[in-house]
Amino acid sequence: MSQEKISLVDTGIYILKKKIKGENKLKPRNPLPAETIDVKKLDLATDQVFWLGHSAALLILNQKVILLDPMLGKHASPLPIAYPRFEGQRPLDLAEFEWIDLVLFTHNHYDHLDKSSILKIKNKVELFLVPVGMKNTLVRWGIAPKRVKEISWNQDVLLDELTITATPTQHSTGRGLFDQNKSQANSWVLKSPKTSLFLSGDSSYADHFKEIGNQYGPFDLALMECGQYNPKWKESHMFPDETVSAVIDSQAKKFIPIHWAGFALSFHPWQEPVEKASQEAVKQGIQMDTPMIGQQYKIHAENVTNKWWRKVD
Repeated sequence: MSQEKISLVDTGIYILKKKIKGENKLKPRNPLPAETIDVKKLDLATDQVFWLGHSAALLILNQKVILLDPMLGKHASPLPIAYPRFEGQRPLDLAEFEWIDLVLFTHNHYDHLDKSSILKIKNKVELFLVPVGMKNTLVRWGIAPKRVKEISWNQDVLLDELTITATPTQHSTGRGLFDQNKSQANSWVLKSPKTSLFLSGDSSYADHFKEIGNQYGPFDLALMECGQYNPKWKESHMFPDETVSAVIDSQAKKFIPIHWAGFALSFHPWQEPVEKASQEAVKQGIQMDTPMIGQQYKIHAENVTNKWWRKVD
């Protein structure tokens, strides 16, 4: 579904109300903390996740090195003045990777697909797996066509014993005026003999979460969208309580909230998504873990995470 546009008047009134209430903290005043990842010393024997901020993640699954939406650029926009990344140390340098088995993209919006990030790894990736309609963009950026594969919903790709399945989501796509919703958006299911992982991508709350849970669940872990919501585009993003409902519907045993702590793409305080999702998760009896950016998170272990964002002014 397409994203409903907000008029300048609506936007101004919304921000003014937030300022009056003292709720206009769209981004942190101080740099976000991050742990540094040494990509040359990764433990490939342990299934694990490193959240890289916003929706980007490094996954180690079935001894494969996988990147999800590796957007580590400075702006989530074609313009260098719009939607700047929050200040803070990067958890890793993409150029330091010697080899990457798989790069997954959920869709082609600028906060997920970044040319500067891709150019750092374009000759080091065995396979780019993308939604239908995205391949040509990567090929234009210099990636060999044989290394890019498009798959649609409920299609599979097998890498040794790791099965990657494209699954539905409900979100708009496009990078300019003339390609709106001309490509697909995917969520992803990753299954190995040991681990089952769900990557939600961007989405509104809808029946597809239950369908995915019934067909592919249960999951050991979900990386679930949580942030950049607004009543004006409820058909493209979830509110925090809906994030928790999506976790329940998809039959995930626990989840990490993503799509926050990277960019101010909406008008809510930057900490609000994780705070409200945390409250709802407690209410629903769902395990929500919040690793710091760059922190190692072992999928099959007890991980110590805390409310680190509360220490950031």
